[in-house]
Amino acid sequence: MFSSHFIEQGIITQTHMLDHKTGTDSHDISVKLTKLGINMIAPIRTQIFNNYLSNGVFISTVKIAKVSLINKGGKKDVLPNY
Repeated sequence: MFSSHFIEQGIITQTHMLDHKTGTDSHDISVKLTKLGINMIAPIRTQIFNNYLSNGVFISTVKIAKVSLINKGGKKDVLPNY
């Protein structure tokens, strides 16, 4: 279905670029923990992600996004400050 694919080194590089101070995934697993084990789980993640692309089917848990508002300054009850 898609012509491009994931490679292990790309997954490792992108994982190391994530903010580890406050980030968690949809299961509240910390980014810091993921970064520590990425070299071990990158081959598995690569295979899973490439299967998603090949089949064009994505499981529900990879469709979840955590969104957090960040106040740019000013009163917290004023929407344009976010």
